[in-house]
Amino acid sequence: MSERLIVVGGDAAGMSAASQARRRRPSGALEILVFERSSCVSYSACGEPYYVGGYVTDIGQLQARTPAEFAAMDITVHTHHEVTALDLKAKKVTVRNLAAATDATLGYDLVMYATGATAFVSSISGCDLAGVYVMRTLDDALAVRRLVEKRPQHAVVVGGGYIGLEVAEALHQQGVKTRVLTKGPAVLERTLDPDMGALVTQRMQAIGIEALPVSKCTRWQV
Repeated sequence: MSERLIVVGGDAAGMSAASQARRRRPSGALEILVFERSSCVSYSACGEPYYVGGYVTDIGQLQARTPAEFAAMDITVHTHHEVTALDLKAKKVTVRNLAAATDATLGYDLVMYATGATAFVSSISGCDLAGVYVMRTLDDALAVRRLVEKRPQHAVVVGGGYIGLEVAEALHQQGVKTRVLTKGPAVLERTLDPDMGALVTQRMQAIGIEALPVSKCTRWQV
């Protein structure tokens, strides 16, 4: 009798685990089910800003394998499915089909929990309004790219980390006047010393990307 492995999350860690499990266990001995709440699996999140900026024109180039390719390995991928409950004692998961708005409960023998991180969204008033995006999944990159194609004039990037700066550069290259809000006086404060962060901040400003600490912001008019 075959066992069932359920993988929660279809990004790099989850799909690598599923692939390795298939290499070790043949199809008849192990059923592998993957549940991913977005529309894509096995993708390069680091490449998303380059799709936004137009350096990558086909978002499929950011995918290592598609659900169909995993199906050929006898790994069943369910996109737009979110695991909403995990019962370790009963060895069951509750899965919500986001498209159909239905729930199902499935048993498992093995489970791999690989949802990854979530984007930090500030409690600033207005973060739930239209035109506010996070950058994590390929769906996020698609949404921001569609916005860029409408030729917006201004953009604000909240966060001066690596992804924030890459997105800011991408928007700037697309002709969008871009401002970056930082927690401290310089960007990359978690990875660079203040003097090095100041040099990066100066270079950004030299090419036209404004960087400002949140503490100095009141309300912008554009």
